[in-house]
Amino acid sequence: GGAPATMTTYAICAPFGGVVYPARSKDVRSGTRELSVVGCPRTHRGVGGGVRTIGTSTRTVVAESSRRLGGWRGAVNNDLAKRTTFTTHAICIRASVIGAVTITNGNQAPPGRSFLQQTCFTVDPTHAISGGGSIDGGLQGELAGLFPIDDGSDADSVRDDGWQIETNNQSSGNLSRGISVNCYP
Repeated sequence: GGAPATMTTYAICAPFGGVVYPARSKDVRSGTRELSVVGCPRTHRGVGGGVRTIGTSTRTVVAESSRRLGGWRGAVNNDLAKRTTFTTHAICIRASVIGAVTITNGNQAPPGRSFLQQTCFTVDPTHAISGGGSIDGGLQGELAGLFPIDDGSDADSVRDDGWQIETNNQSSGNLSRGISVNCYP
């Protein structure tokens, strides 16, 4: 919109060596949603990533930023009257790192803004090292936020317990959405 707003950014730091950061840029035509996947080297596995849109318009939004086997997947909605570009980034660790688990979940996003959470407590005590999310619906579904959460179950206030996505559903019906969290001991 036209009013200033506050944004919070989180960094997750983990003791891994041999991390690589491949990226891929792609054009998205006016009035469409485009998908881009960036892969990790064969000796690595994807544990995180992100999507960056180019420009300052609020009419170009991220619709998906999630882990896919071997890399990261991003999708962008372009409601501008012109073509634009976005970049999908992956964070890849050596495949020899043992113990990382990915937990996925999904449900229906009602019209308006809502959220979905997934914790790492469904496996042995672990910490969130990254996460992702997606929403269907073409130009009517968008991700409003993706970030680590603290659910209080482990008696600390560190944002390492799981992942949350916030979605905007601009349609009159429910849209499918998904969440994933990458957990590590």
